[in-house]
Amino acid sequence: MEKKIKFFVLVGVVCLWGFGSFFINKLFLPSPIDVFKMTLETLKSGLLVESFFSSFWRITVATLYSGIFAILIASLVVNSKILEKIIVPITATSRYIPVTVFYPLLIMWLGIGENMKITFLFLATFLFFLPTTIQTFEETDRNLIEAGKVMGMGKLKRMRYIIFPSAAPTLFKSFLMMYAIGWTYVIVAESINTTKGLGYLMNIGTARGKTDLVFVAILTIVFTNFLLDWLGNQFIKRKFEWKLKTTKAGD
Repeated sequence: MEKKIKFFVLVGVVCLWGFGSFFINKLFLPSPIDVFKMTLETLKSGLLVESFFSSFWRITVATLYSGIFAILIASLVVNSKILEKIIVPITATSRYIPVTVFYPLLIMWLGIGENMKITFLFLATFLFFLPTTIQTFEETDRNLIEAGKVMGMGKLKRMRYIIFPSAAPTLFKSFLMMYAIGWTYVIVAESINTTKGLGYLMNIGTARGKTDLVFVAILTIVFTNFLLDWLGNQFIKRKFEWKLKTTKAGD
């Protein structure tokens, strides 16, 4: 039933979009047919594929680095009261800072090359993932941790055999959200000194008055996020079926 509702909502949005395009100038709202034609055109020329993989590479590299550093720092925080007192207040404050404020600073520090773009995407995802990872680790069942202590497990073994396995499903879900955040900020990252990427497509579309090209880039991001989110959730359901059954049983 839920799938049918989503399908009818999607059809309704497309119909409303098509209807509105009859009354609004194409410069502001191109029709679905115009966007479809532009999609085929950019696919044939290879521009859309090249732009997609450029953005995909930047986001993936930045997100992987973000995930690695967030997990390492969170692992230290949950095992050190001193680090917890230092880092947790910083992460709590960082939630109120828009990531875009770092963009001009990164340009000043790193220039306008690839390093700046990847660093910006790293910050955009890292500032979300770190506090989430710390909270996930801290929510591990205390009974399991105490049982590990009784069995003589040290901090490293408790992290490896208790905390990591228990937190894994939530971490994977958070990673999917973090990856989606990267796709929302890639347009900003690719707004300067870029000749490839979906942000580049949007920039040239805006500069040349090709709104249909802008829509192609937007819809590519939306479709990519939807597809990756669906694939990721399917992986979580299969890989961590035991966790989901345990949660349902507990409810």
